[in-house]
Amino acid sequence: MSADEKVEGGLRIQDMVVFSKKLEEVGIDLLDVSAGIYESIIWIAQPMAFPRGCLVDLGWEIKKNVKVPVSIVGRINHPDLAEELLAAGKADFIAVGRALHADPYWPLKAQRGQVDDIRLCPACMSCSDQLATNLPISCAINPEAGRERELAIRPAKRKKKVLVVGAGRQAWRQHGWPNSGGTM
Repeated sequence: MSADEKVEGGLRIQDMVVFSKKLEEVGIDLLDVSAGIYESIIWIAQPMAFPRGCLVDLGWEIKKNVKVPVSIVGRINHPDLAEELLAAGKADFIAVGRALHADPYWPLKAQRGQVDDIRLCPACMSCSDQLATNLPISCAINPEAGRERELAIRPAKRKKKVLVVGAGRQAWRQHGWPNSGGTM
């Protein structure tokens, strides 16, 4: 729900706290807090000029006033920020959207402690710009986004023996391949 419509005369956080309590009374299980409406679309998918976690305060205000779990959004594109917000009790869940276009393995890499391997979403709006074009989603950071079927790795129709030359020192170390006797 938009906790602040960000338009003159629109619903504000005070209105949405009251509304959230009513939703809780009728048995809602979770509140997913965002901001904006189509007239203030910049708040629906925030660009890179907006600070990370820019909607946390709205979610926190709702959370302080209800007992049901609260989920928040708003440029939370790094696992450390997500963990910090959860540890501080600012939310019960973190919703990640565009960051999954940049790296669909973001949650798995975070869980495994491979945070440095995550392709972070810069909030460049490349994916959001595609929404009105009727074309598949795209991502400036992840060229596979929207092309997963086309670029899927499949077994070769005809098996061949292949020699990879010039994989580089980093590839050898990363995969734990044995040194063939030369120095690396």
